[in-house]
Amino acid sequence: MTIDSIWLGIAFLCGFIMRRIGLPPMLGFLLAGFVLHGINMEHGQLLDGLADTGVMLLLFTIGLKLKIKTLADKVIWAGGLLSSILSTLIFGSFLYLAMFSGIPFFKELNIQQIGIIALALSFSSTVFVIKLLEERGNLNTSEGKVAIGILIIQDIIAVVFLTLSKEGWPSIYAFSLLLTPLLRPILLWILRKSGHGEMLLLFGFFIAVLGGELFELVGLKSDLGALVFGMIIANDKKTNELANNLLHFKDFFLIAFFLNIGFIGLPNIHTVWISFVLGLLLVLKPLIYHFSFTLFKFPVRASYFAAISLTNYSEFGLIIGLIGTKMGWISTEWLVVIALSISISFVISSLFNKYSINIFEKYLKLICLFGETKPYTCDFQSDVCEAKAFVFGMGQVGTVIYDKLNKKYPNKVIGLDSDDDVVKNHVSKNRKVILNDATETEFWDNLCKDQVNIVVLSMPDYKANSFTLKLITTTHSKIKIFATAIYDDEVIRLKNEGAHYVFNIHEEAGKGLVNDILSKKIEI
Repeated sequence: MTIDSIWLGIAFLCGFIMRRIGLPPMLGFLLAGFVLHGINMEHGQLLDGLADTGVMLLLFTIGLKLKIKTLADKVIWAGGLLSSILSTLIFGSFLYLAMFSGIPFFKELNIQQIGIIALALSFSSTVFVIKLLEERGNLNTSEGKVAIGILIIQDIIAVVFLTLSKEGWPSIYAFSLLLTPLLRPILLWILRKSGHGEMLLLFGFFIAVLGGELFELVGLKSDLGALVFGMIIANDKKTNELANNLLHFKDFFLIAFFLNIGFIGLPNIHTVWISFVLGLLLVLKPLIYHFSFTLFKFPVRASYFAAISLTNYSEFGLIIGLIGTKMGWISTEWLVVIALSISISFVISSLFNKYSINIFEKYLKLICLFGETKPYTCDFQSDVCEAKAFVFGMGQVGTVIYDKLNKKYPNKVIGLDSDDDVVKNHVSKNRKVILNDATETEFWDNLCKDQVNIVVLSMPDYKANSFTLKLITTTHSKIKIFATAIYDDEVIRLKNEGAHYVFNIHEEAGKGLVNDILSKKIEI
């Protein structure tokens, strides 16, 4: 019996339960996979196709927002390599010591198996981390960009491993992929001529799948191909619209990815407790990442939040496990252990991230043993330090708010936005707007916090507004916080989270239009 007709309902039920108890729905999708496997439901082909497409779309949308120069930062390429080496050595050392314990599963290990399993545990989940960053609304912050950069470095390491694990090397034609950036002018021309509807959406799917298939054709990872083709057309005004159009499709397809993990195999008492032991070892990961980042002078607070987001095991561990079992390097039981460890790590990671701000405030001194804080200085941004009001999110709504406030409080208002093009446009119109993100934890930790009276959160993403609200309320209780929302339930939640005033954008737009009509005094 296939599950193609019923997995949606089971996934929704489990995801709904998780949301109701305050955990990410993706954990429910993981649970649904194990439930479906447990009741002997067959693995439908539709699920496989959706999962593969979801991962490709995820990497493609990351590429659309990625700037190549970001990877040149030492904290990313050097920190990524160092953290991967340290993780592999530390996890490998634990497994090596456990080998002499006489405990089942551990005592049968050899050096080759230890190396493979340790490498599998050293990676962090691209899918899970990006979803967490999106839900926290800080995908574009410094810690978000570093986390994504680390994941890309790990993807490159993954390509090397997959290449070495095959009987042959990638095709000689793989070098021809170096010419793909030359396609940028053509692809951008087609993108701009695709309009705003289904043709734009279809073009996005086509480019993502094309990139994946071209890379796979020459013996490289298809996911890497989707990422590269996203980077080729990145940093164009139209690509933001494309990324937004693909957002919900990507989220839907990724449901199948999490369900798939549950179909790796059913756990028994031995695999469960070993998975929990490996789950406990997960507490070492944020320490490894935090040490690696701060070693290269990355700010402490940003380093902490980046490390917390990366505190999980990766779906790539399953790929290593599958290769290992196929080659006869590890047993199928260890494949189940890896799959279950990944699931447990997602639960632990969700809890860590849910309480990340509270943990930081409680263990601040311990966290700051590594590295040094880098406060914003008034010499560098004097306008910011003189401001009394901040407007975060300088889109259409934020711009109207900025202009009204600046008219009443001249030279006391600063606009902030995470999009460099938006900032340049406002600066050219003589508005005081700087490049920054409201969810940037270093910003709130250090910047002239006693001088700010008003903060307006006018970002289009509720999650970004919510996360920023939590950052402000934990350390800046005297600031009056105004926020915007699209839906009524978001208005209620923002008020419950500490916003003093919350406005429904659609409702306020309607009121403004009615007032404008009435002011015309038209006889009807």
